[in-house]
Amino acid sequence: FQLSKMSEPASKKQNVGKEKVVLAYSGGLDTSVILVWLVQKGFEVICFCANVGQGEEDYEAVKKKALGCGASKIHIEDLRSEFVTDFIFPAVKCNAIYESRYLLGSSEGCSDGRGKISRSWSHWQRKRPSAF
Repeated sequence: FQLSKMSEPASKKQNVGKEKVVLAYSGGLDTSVILVWLVQKGFEVICFCANVGQGEEDYEAVKKKALGCGASKIHIEDLRSEFVTDFIFPAVKCNAIYESRYLLGSSEGCSDGRGKISRSWSHWQRKRPSAF
């Protein structure tokens, strides 16, 4: 992979006629490598990133990294409130546990977070079909 050659976001002219894909993007190594690979395979990649309260993430840096890796666009959505009310509170209310001792709320970011992120992306895509 040649990350150094992809320091500028793709222009609209470069993306004409390319098949579009949306990538659930975290800004980490795995999704950044996949992003570069998809771009090299000839896809226009639109990144969707969700803030579900996973710490002190620098979303401006995530945006810069996605565009630098070749994404044509990136949408970052703040889902913290919905994630807590739709997933964390219900898990705590029902005393959900896994492996017979851990509160399910401690693993919510990995499991139920994906469901919230995919539903939010779907809603975002339906509201803004022109983005695709």
